[in-house]
Formats: sequence, structure tokens, C-alpha cells
Amino acid sequence: MKKLLTFTLLTLLTSAFAISTQDSKKIKINVEDAYPPFSELSTDGKIKNFDIDITNTLCAQMKAQCTLMQQEFDNMITSLQTKKI
Repeated sequence: MKKLLTFTLLTLLTSAFAISTQDSKKIKINVEDAYPPFSELSTDGKIKNFDIDITNTLCAQMKAQCTLMQQEFDNMITSLQTKKI
């Protein structure tokens, strides 16, 4: 769990740095809902909890429009390589 949290925070911070150097303020962020209490799917179908709260706070601080893309962890590297996120 500690590695997952560290990976998530580093990913978010890297995204924050990358977006600060660009004109665009639209960010697509991959998240997985299988790691409570960090992220999980609520009964209304939205992803919630700690990682999502941090993501939303960082997006607000950057004044960026963030879209959370729900995806399994195993597919995230491919999405990064193909620039879907």
C-alpha cells in the first residue's frame, strides 16, 4: 500500500509539473477503484476517497480541468505510452 500511495503521489506531482509548463489546463488522470481506503467506487458509480480528494485538491490549486479516467492498473502504462492520459 505504501508503494501504491507513493506512486500515486509522484504521478500527481509529475502531472502537476508537466501541466504548469503547458498552456493547456485540461488533464486526464487515470485512477483505479480497487484500493480502499485510497480509492474505491461509491454506490452512485463515482470514484471516491483519499487519492481522489488529493487529485481534486491539486487540480483546484493548478486551476486545471481534470478528468478522472477509471481504468485497471495493468492498463495504465499502455495508456501513458499511447498518450491517452
